[in-house]
Amino acid sequence: MAITGVSNMLLAWGKTNGGVKSVAGMAGVPFRMLTRNPNVKSIKDFGPADRIAVPTIRVSMQAMMMGIALEQAFGPGQHGRLDSNQVQLGHPEALQALLNPQHEVNSHFSIPPFQDIAMRSPLVHTVFVSSEVLGGPVTISNCWASQRLVDANPIKIKAFIAALDEASDMIAHDPKTAAEIYLTNTKEKITVDELVAVIRQPGTVFSATPQRGMMWAEYMHRIGLVKQKPTSWKDYTFPNIHDRDGS
Repeated sequence: MAITGVSNMLLAWGKTNGGVKSVAGMAGVPFRMLTRNPNVKSIKDFGPADRIAVPTIRVSMQAMMMGIALEQAFGPGQHGRLDSNQVQLGHPEALQALLNPQHEVNSHFSIPPFQDIAMRSPLVHTVFVSSEVLGGPVTISNCWASQRLVDANPIKIKAFIAALDEASDMIAHDPKTAAEIYLTNTKEKITVDELVAVIRQPGTVFSATPQRGMMWAEYMHRIGLVKQKPTSWKDYTFPNIHDRDGS
């Protein structure tokens, strides 16, 4: 089973004609477009010399959020205006580049906890937040698998979704313990209290029930990344979660 951004799941769903689908949603937190360039106040202000770090050019969740924001700013069909500005970097490397005044990469479409670390620097400011562009909380991390795996392992799939529900309940009702477990495993350079603040910030989603997935599906179909247009979120998810109030 893969756990990635929903865009990768939709790409796999499209390329396999539905042979791969979402098992469940997982989480979503607001992403921040950060920059060292003091002249960039909105997405309209990026110039040819600005270099924006994203995990994967064009098809990462960050790159697609940028495309949606560009269409909102400049109109339909303008999603690729900043394609040539994008630089593929992992989030740890992008954070180091952003905090280095001499580095050519001066912007980073980041995620927690990297964006929280970056924002401690007086050189860095926020250009926009993903929840502003997307209109509210959105499921980002998504669990997906092949039809063959799901058909062969019905009990394991049921147990996996139950474990996700249990973890989501812990995050909602005991975020400090959830943060401690996470940091014990990842060793990331952020305190428990700082991570709890990330968990509790407005716009976060921790749930197996997917939210606003159709926004991605419609955008990816519109720009030609996915040929078939789903009529509902249930078209690209397995029936195990169809009784939920997803979107």
